[in-house]
Amino acid sequence: MSFFLVVALLLYGGYRIRALIAYLAIAIVLDLLGRPIVSFLGQRADIGKTYGAIITMLVILGFIAGFTVMFVPVLSEQGKDRALFDFEGMQGELDKIYDRISEFFGTSREVVEEAVMDSEIEKEVTEKAKDSAVTTLLDTLLGNNDPTQHRTDLGALYGLLHAQGP
Repeated sequence: MSFFLVVALLLYGGYRIRALIAYLAIAIVLDLLGRPIVSFLGQRADIGKTYGAIITMLVILGFIAGFTVMFVPVLSEQGKDRALFDFEGMQGELDKIYDRISEFFGTSREVVEEAVMDSEIEKEVTEKAKDSAVTTLLDTLLGNNDPTQHRTDLGALYGLLHAQGP
């Protein structure tokens, strides 16, 4: 019983000082990244520790700025693409598919919705969408911006939704 009380108190204390823990974690990471650079500058280039630390911090800030400049335009472009996606139109197409399936089998729409929920199609489409989003992001970062070279799973799904039935 006292073990659980001690663990609970430690967790609560950690929760209360979480900002301090975050600063310490950042400081540890910067130390692990910067110490080899500072010692290299001190031994090989005869630069003092103070100037070596300043140069190291500028290098680290340069890397952070570089990553920011590299990723922010990509993320903003993807945000614009998401904003242009027609969710209502896709919902309308899904409604048409439900109606076609229920008409084909001669059942009600609720039965078709139950069958779809039981088959976990939504889960599979979501997993494929996550994979395709990661693939698209990696393709964009690696410079493969040609949309004719690959077709994402969401694009294939959208094509299926707009295909004319028999």
